[in-house]
Amino acid sequence: MATAGELHLFDEIIDVRTPAEFGEDRIPGAVNLPALADSQRHIVGALYKNDPFAARKRGAEMLAENLAAHLRSALREKPPQWKPLVYCWRGGQRSGAVVEVLRRIGWPAEQLCGGYKSYRKAVAAGIADCAGKTRWVILAGKTGAGKTALLATLAQKQAAALDLEALANHRGSAFGELGEQPSQRRFESLLWRAMKLLPAGAPVFVESEGRKIGKLHTPAPLLAALRSSPRAVLLSATLAARAENIRGEYAAHIADDAMFAAAVAKITPHAGAKRAAQWRKMHNEGEIGKLLADLLQNFYDIGYEKSLRANYPAAAAAETATVAVTPANKESLTRAAETILRLFS
Repeated sequence: MATAGELHLFDEIIDVRTPAEFGEDRIPGAVNLPALADSQRHIVGALYKNDPFAARKRGAEMLAENLAAHLRSALREKPPQWKPLVYCWRGGQRSGAVVEVLRRIGWPAEQLCGGYKSYRKAVAAGIADCAGKTRWVILAGKTGAGKTALLATLAQKQAAALDLEALANHRGSAFGELGEQPSQRRFESLLWRAMKLLPAGAPVFVESEGRKIGKLHTPAPLLAALRSSPRAVLLSATLAARAENIRGEYAAHIADDAMFAAAVAKITPHAGAKRAAQWRKMHNEGEIGKLLADLLQNFYDIGYEKSLRANYPAAAAAETATVAVTPANKESLTRAAETILRLFS
């Protein structure tokens, strides 16, 4: 059996869990060749409660039929030396049965010890280990100050950067919806893969994220490492510049009445019904610039400094580097990125 630390030794990783299990999360790069379909697993599970022997027999029939189909399709052209790693949920009967058949054919297949559950443990341990060893540089600044755009500019200049919002497919605010988010497990898998690619010893730039990014949670060890980092940059931008930037970033929410209403509804319990009604009125009347400035100044900016001091003390400290930026201006972002790189080179 192989361990989760030996994934790189194999030509291909095969996930034999059901499509639903695979859809929630999988080892990055794995292909799904189900031993049982979702409905078949349900049938076997229900039968097992009353007659384990009959359940195993029925499951074997289904597995044999499914594996035969895979051999006629996805596995048809695999050469004799092809070396796959096979896993299921716990590294038990499903992956064990598939590995046995593949070995009988002649392929040097191996089973992942502990299955997907062991991989999940490796993900959690890997995130915690990488988080503690990495030299994080926090990009802080009020909403609309251009943290995400600056992070992308730094990455374009070959600086090491970790974009948590891109991995989570969410910008992190009530207006930050970008589409369907991955599951929490999938987010953590993608995060671990990205963290493993970070250069050892180099400063890594990351935004001052909170506990949640949309519906997802920032893993606790990573969040703790970010909040305790002594290296930080505070971005400074005028209210007008931030409002202009937000207008571009959240254009879809502004243009779509339903999306705007849904976003405002999320923050109404915190902002109050009266102010939310004012925002809806401004939106209906097309006063977008006024709306965004009010939204920033009278909602997002309130309590910002207190929150920054509580969660990112290095970013709030007097000695923190403050870099002025016009977030919607590419030249300004480039100059800011160059300044930051000189500070942390």
